[in-house]
Amino acid sequence: MSRSRRAVVSPHDLADFADLVRVALGSGFTVLRALALVCALSSTGVASAFAMVLVPADDSSPLDALAALPEQLGDAARELCVSLVASARYGAPAAPALERVAFELRLARRLDAEARAKRTSILLLLPLVLCVLPAFVLLAIVPLVLGALAALPGATS
Repeated sequence: MSRSRRAVVSPHDLADFADLVRVALGSGFTVLRALALVCALSSTGVASAFAMVLVPADDSSPLDALAALPEQLGDAARELCVSLVASARYGAPAAPALERVAFELRLARRLDAEARAKRTSILLLLPLVLCVLPAFVLLAIVPLVLGALAALPGATS
């Protein structure tokens, strides 16, 4: 698979993947071993992209491939990859960073869902205006107007 091509990554899948890696790291696994374990147990596109990192195609190390992974997965995976690389190379604690990454991804997903819900209420006005209101006019207003016209003096029956 070409590294220049961008994969479509769900923020929900990325947040779940970050949580699973955090649990594996909390269990005492190294970063690469935790990634291998989570990739073996998960069947998402995020897991398959991270699994490809563990076996780089060229002579680069898995950590170099992990650092380059946001080019393939997009900016949503950047902070996750930076945290994992920093933890593997320098011993920085990854659990707080992964928890924050998962929280931010879920927050972005929730805000996106709220924005879609607001758009849905606007879109639901279209059937109301085109279907319900004309039916109301035909069933309630038109008979009243016809009845009033028929009751006018000089109306022919």
